[in-house]
Amino acid sequence: MRILFSLDNFDHGTGGAEMSARALAWNLAERGHQVEVLQRDRAVRTHMDGPVRVQSHPLPTPRLMKNADRDTLRWNAAWRRILEAHLAERPADLVVTQQRLLASSVDVARARDLPVVAFVRAYGMFCPNQFRRRDPLRDCDLACRECFGWHQRLGRGAIRRNLEAYRRGLERASLVIANSRYVQQVIRKLLGLEAAVVYPFTDLDRYRSDDGARDRVLFVKPQYVKGLPIAIEIARRMPDTRFLIAGKPRRRAQRAFGRLPNVELAGWVSDMRSIYARTRVLLGPSIWPEPFGRVFVEAGAAGIPSVGSARGGIPEAIGDGGLLVEQIFEIDRWVEALRQLEDPHRYADHSAKARAHAQRFSLSQTAQDFIESVRSATGVAL
Repeated sequence: MRILFSLDNFDHGTGGAEMSARALAWNLAERGHQVEVLQRDRAVRTHMDGPVRVQSHPLPTPRLMKNADRDTLRWNAAWRRILEAHLAERPADLVVTQQRLLASSVDVARARDLPVVAFVRAYGMFCPNQFRRRDPLRDCDLACRECFGWHQRLGRGAIRRNLEAYRRGLERASLVIANSRYVQQVIRKLLGLEAAVVYPFTDLDRYRSDDGARDRVLFVKPQYVKGLPIAIEIARRMPDTRFLIAGKPRRRAQRAFGRLPNVELAGWVSDMRSIYARTRVLLGPSIWPEPFGRVFVEAGAAGIPSVGSARGGIPEAIGDGGLLVEQIFEIDRWVEALRQLEDPHRYADHSAKARAHAQRFSLSQTAQDFIESVRSATGVAL
């Protein structure tokens, strides 16, 4: 079968959405399908990414003042022509899409009567602020203007057109796939659509590591939405515990961590296996309701229990392989949870459970879930 991934980013990023798409594309190719990718990039070029043929095309560059919503509208207008030309030359039997080029990809596929699968891995198609201010299930009624900053008020026309294009694309897709049960509920509440749940495609072997000097509490991506201010205060209150920060913090956060002798800044890391080899516990004090949280699964594959926020899809990612904190701004709750895992017997129990829970998200299992969901919704047998 000829499968085309129509994406704004496939192999020039390390985000969870890109990593998941790439793992799925490789898995389908290894199953004997002819898998191709059409992606946005800086120049026209074609190359092989393992068993997958990747063709790149540039899209209009940002104007003097960058505006993501305006750029997305311009990208989709140009992408329709690029995708139509590609399918005319290299026909496909199934189209898979996600993220910022979803609307145009669905439109072109449906115009050709092709089944199209649309992944929802982030909140941009519902909320221009990615639900950083309101919980989508508890207190969001899509009255976006109430959450807009001044710059968003100026660009509300482009925001409105983008949100409508995303909605129309998801409504027309042959199959909508959410990356967690939580996101499935968000789609149901805000759009009235039913989505299948297929967890992110993760090659667990990439993260398994031999037990080394695992004595660090790891915090990944030092950003505000990931719980940066909470992590700083936790490290300050636990001077006897060694913390490891993976990712490049901004200058202010770097200074705050720099004042703490028990914190090591690892910077940008391309091979997380080496980081997990030094990690005893993963700390995930996310402030926003993360759609899933694949980092918890990665850590679990290495037998590392997590302490994370009881928000969004994080509880699904952690399962019983760690502890959840409800009152995330009460630092004592985090310290108490981390102290619990200092008990050797409790740690060993959660470590074993984390490893077992991670197996539920093995690439073979999630790929099979994808195949069954496609067959059920479209009749296409992969």
